[in-house]
Amino acid sequence: MKMSECWFGFFFFFFFNRYILSSELVVYFYMIFRRKLQFKVNSPKPNFHFSPPQIMSSPLLGRYLQSTTDLHPGDLILRDTPLIVGPKMTMAEPICLGCHKGLNPNLAENPRCPRCLWPVCSTRCSGLTDAHTHAPECAILQLGIEALLTFNDLKYEAILPLRCLILQRRSPKKYTELKHLESHMDKRGPGTEIYEDINSIVKYLRSNFLEKLPANVLDDTSSEVLHWICGVIDVNGLDIGRYTQGLFSIMCLMEHSCLPNVKYTFEPETNVACLIASVDSPKGSHISTMYTNALWGTQPRREHLAITKYFNCSCERC
Repeated sequence: MKMSECWFGFFFFFFFNRYILSSELVVYFYMIFRRKLQFKVNSPKPNFHFSPPQIMSSPLLGRYLQSTTDLHPGDLILRDTPLIVGPKMTMAEPICLGCHKGLNPNLAENPRCPRCLWPVCSTRCSGLTDAHTHAPECAILQLGIEALLTFNDLKYEAILPLRCLILQRRSPKKYTELKHLESHMDKRGPGTEIYEDINSIVKYLRSNFLEKLPANVLDDTSSEVLHWICGVIDVNGLDIGRYTQGLFSIMCLMEHSCLPNVKYTFEPETNVACLIASVDSPKGSHISTMYTNALWGTQPRREHLAITKYFNCSCERC
């Protein structure tokens, strides 16, 4: 590293440590700075040839991803097509169920789907008749029109679980892949706080829609299955943007580290996830991302992981 870069790093560390940030955050930001500087000075142009990771398993980690070649910043590791995409289950906001565009929070100001009467961006939105987005659920949501007109009760957090349930018939192969994802149901049972929170979604779906379905439309619409689906989404869902999240059969296998070695982006039209190396990693490295906020201190990070992901982090940073 050049002398000027060393002096800049020293100034960065001294100034921010003294005047702005806690020492832990200073160390974190300085490590990020060094990594980005090394990438800029030493790294070749990004390599976008696939180097798919290997799926491994261990008693401690369960299934995880391991690199099959040396990785360098910018290397494209894999592309993963989502099993399903829908409105976020947490902090859900009004969106068009056809194209996932944000809507006017004043729902009365939005157009409505001509069939199920849920708010949409336009009655001509192409997603309303798309078999991969709104069309299959629309027939089920129509069963709740009476309650919708009476109470105007729109639970967007219930849409993604419903779409997962519909995979039983629309795509049995994808539904089988969902069954392979972790749900931590042993820690989310009756009597737990998360069970009571999710139960409001389960009751909403069953009382307004699913109990009115003919018996042969879906295979299993029981409360137990809905709780399991919500567990799968909570544990494995990746935020795609402000409004949506998705489930991915391979991306969900990334383990957590507070010093991750990859980043990921999503292709705008398809929501395909692109997993890209962010640092130099030798062959055989575990592929890791970060389940928490990089700006949090050690205690908040560890508490968040223990409560929401059910493990205690023991990474290098912690």
